[in-house]
Amino acid sequence: MTIDSSLKDAGHKMEAAVSHLKEDLAGIRTGRASASVLNRVTVEYYGTPVPLNQLASITVPEPRLLAVTPFDKSALGSIEKAIQSHPAPQAKLGQIREMFARMAAAGGAK
Repeated sequence: MTIDSSLKDAGHKMEAAVSHLKEDLAGIRTGRASASVLNRVTVEYYGTPVPLNQLASITVPEPRLLAVTPFDKSALGSIEKAIQSHPAPQAKLGQIREMFARMAAAGGAK
């Protein structure tokens, strides 16, 4: 292995690491709703795990609210089960809505 090939290989690995870090940081909850929070959610759909973003539209209608609208309304129950680890998803009118809590001020309230 030559120095040039080693440098090229290291460059590719570093780019992949940065890309992975960006994906992880996009999912951090900051008190403002972000559709990327649900990027890693998979839904059991007809016996097969499917990424949520392939089964539903994920929108942010308000700063602290996510709305998940399934393309197939029969998948609503499966989608709701898949995101149960998130705070209080509410299923109504063929849509799942999830509220995000406000972030506490740094250092606490005075």
